[in-house]
Amino acid sequence: MLSARDIIDRAARDLRIVDADDALDGEEFTRFLGQFNSMLSSWKASLTSADYAPFPTGKTMLEVDDTPQLEDQYEDALIALLAVQAAPAARRVPDPSVSERASTGWARLMVQYGVTDDTDHDEFTEFSSRRYRSFSGYSQ
Repeated sequence: MLSARDIIDRAARDLRIVDADDALDGEEFTRFLGQFNSMLSSWKASLTSADYAPFPTGKTMLEVDDTPQLEDQYEDALIALLAVQAAPAARRVPDPSVSERASTGWARLMVQYGVTDDTDHDEFTEFSSRRYRSFSGYSQ
């Protein structure tokens, strides 16, 4: 899994805030880190599996070089979800491909960490996908 810094930098690139070779710094980075931690914390209500524990042991938030405690297969989902989450504050509109990656990633996270055995997985995945698709149309 990528570090918090790498995830944040890639989300900023997805929003075209920084160029491919650049990284966020200063206040913008601090804002993104705060949004990332808030996003991960807020998911505890939806991702109810005991396996969902995104922060390193003994921590309640990520620091710059910390690594979210999720499987590597969710890296792209975290990047896209953070980009969509951060877009309004950054006054950006995510590309449709970023919104679609966020939608798909959220659905995969919900299936992995939030669905009980008695839930209709197909119906739940479609509902979850619409959740993040609806955030893609930020308007000023």
